[in-house]
Amino acid sequence: MLNIDYAVISDAVHYYEQHGYTYIETPWVTPVDTLMITCPARGNVFEVTGMGGLVGSAEQGFLELALQDKIYPGMKWISAGPCFRNEPVDETHQKTFFKVELFFYTRDQESAARAAKDMLETAYGFMLLRSPDARPQIVDEGFGWDININGIEVGSYGYRYHEKIGFWAYGTGVAEPRFTQAKRAQ
Repeated sequence: MLNIDYAVISDAVHYYEQHGYTYIETPWVTPVDTLMITCPARGNVFEVTGMGGLVGSAEQGFLELALQDKIYPGMKWISAGPCFRNEPVDETHQKTFFKVELFFYTRDQESAARAAKDMLETAYGFMLLRSPDARPQIVDEGFGWDININGIEVGSYGYRYHEKIGFWAYGTGVAEPRFTQAKRAQ
């Protein structure tokens, strides 16, 4: 497994801030009910006795902040933090990694859809800037989009809805070490 390139993480945070995203720290542990909004298989959650569960990504931390009224609709948010996944490990999937997450919280579907497309285009720009020789490709998944580099998915973009929160758009700013791994793949 490759090491996390924290310079890439730092560069991503600065890039997205220059593109109108506001940085905020998100919780790394949330109530399990919050985790279940985006991860309905409870067996995929790392539960911490007496605390809740470890986030699968900052998207879940953003949802907790939205539930606590600590973030506001209509703003583009960014956070960087660890991701914990209780899923099978293979060449490109690990139990833990580090990711810059993009988030847009809104009350209507149209704004969420526009924000997801904007995130995709902005992230594509960052990934193209950081990997010009391994030109990123956008893949339409029907329900959202992925960005692939050398056949490896390096980001996912879309929007969701939950009755207690409303709509939100989510996207990967960059994930390490997968981004570095994808750039090196041939």
